[in-house]
Amino acid sequence: MDLDTNNVESEEIPLPVIRFQPGEDPIITQPSGEVTVNGCSPKPSVPSDPFSGFECLKTVDELLVYSRTSVDYKYLIANKENIHILKVQMESEATHCKPQRPYILRVFDNSNAEIMKITHTFGHESCFCCIFPQKVKIYAPSDLIVGSLEQEWNLLYPTFAVKNQSGDITLRIEGPCCQLSCCSDIDFKIITPDGEKEIGQISKNYIVQDRASIELKFLETLDTQTKGLLLASCLVIDLIYLNA
Repeated sequence: MDLDTNNVESEEIPLPVIRFQPGEDPIITQPSGEVTVNGCSPKPSVPSDPFSGFECLKTVDELLVYSRTSVDYKYLIANKENIHILKVQMESEATHCKPQRPYILRVFDNSNAEIMKITHTFGHESCFCCIFPQKVKIYAPSDLIVGSLEQEWNLLYPTFAVKNQSGDITLRIEGPCCQLSCCSDIDFKIITPDGEKEIGQISKNYIVQDRASIELKFLETLDTQTKGLLLASCLVIDLIYLNA
């Protein structure tokens, strides 16, 4: 019996491609089994470690922060060998209530890749905005939360809680009773949550002009995310108290 092939739909089956050179064995290339959508290749995968940009802080125990008047970068960050490793851009439209104004600080490495974003929002319209405690959030790329810096109430001196991404206090920062000295350094102590041990310091220098605007020191053994949080805290404290 003859088969009617007019109504049978043909199915295209990819065939292997055979390539060979004279005197050589043939090379057989099988068709790719990769699934595509509308003829497009799959999207590239997202980096598995969003904190990889913090690796430049791994062996660091001191950072030098230079304030800039350039419109391109608000700060330049160097290691203790004075080699620039990071740079910071500032985005802000408000001019009133300077320390409390909303802003975004973006931290870039030397390849211009953004490794960290620091956001400060201002939700109080009162003229007495300066009495409200400060709070900023720190993000890695893809808006993954790294932690936060929250000002704590203290009538004697400024204190801040450094919190990790889970909201746990990992460190505290304590300032001096008076931040108005123009004849010496102003030091903020970095201490353990219980206040028993000092593990670092944020220092602002007003005398020697060729020194960094701010010196940040901490234990080299801290993890890179905590070091990133301390750098963010240093920049925020400079904007609030040290008149950057």
